[in-house]
Amino acid sequence: MKIFDPNDYPELHNLFPALTPGQFENSLLHAFGLSQKKIAAVRGVSLVTVNTLISQAKSQFETKSLTGLLTVIHVRLVLFALYGCQRRMGIYTKD
Repeated sequence: MKIFDPNDYPELHNLFPALTPGQFENSLLHAFGLSQKKIAAVRGVSLVTVNTLISQAKSQFETKSLTGLLTVIHVRLVLFALYGCQRRMGIYTKD
């Protein structure tokens, strides 16, 4: 069962250009609260695959912990959301 297809959200994947689609999907699902075991089950892959992809994502962001990876993901998602709200409200900041 596919619960998340990164190809459906290119604007989100653009926030994480260093990640492969698999790294992005696993990291985002983990950031949304799914355990690595649950990610493996819903994606139909092994737990080893999930762990490997998440470890690779941590390396891309030069963090050794899941907390560090989750922080990077959450901060980028929040900034993306805030930027989108600014655009919809017509609020622009000077560069």
